[in-house]
Amino acid sequence: WYYALLGTYFACCHLLFGLTLNMDRFFDVHTKLSLATQSAFLELAGVLGVGIGGAWLLAIIVEKSRKCLDFAATLYAAHLFASLCYSGF
Repeated sequence: WYYALLGTYFACCHLLFGLTLNMDRFFDVHTKLSLATQSAFLELAGVLGVGIGGAWLLAIIVEKSRKCLDFAATLYAAHLFASLCYSGF
């Protein structure tokens, strides 16, 4: 859900504000994020908003706190691995 919601948000920002679409917005961990530009601010707002929404959905769908922690840790590890592979370690 995280990537689908974040991709939808970035697509809407592309249509409304001309934000460039690329995979760096999802997986590049070496980019320094500065709030000086509109695109950086929109990217940060999207990541925070989708993260909060995803946490809320996770709590509703998984229901048990122990399973929720296991699921969130697994997703975090998968995202970390994908980010490292994309950025070339």
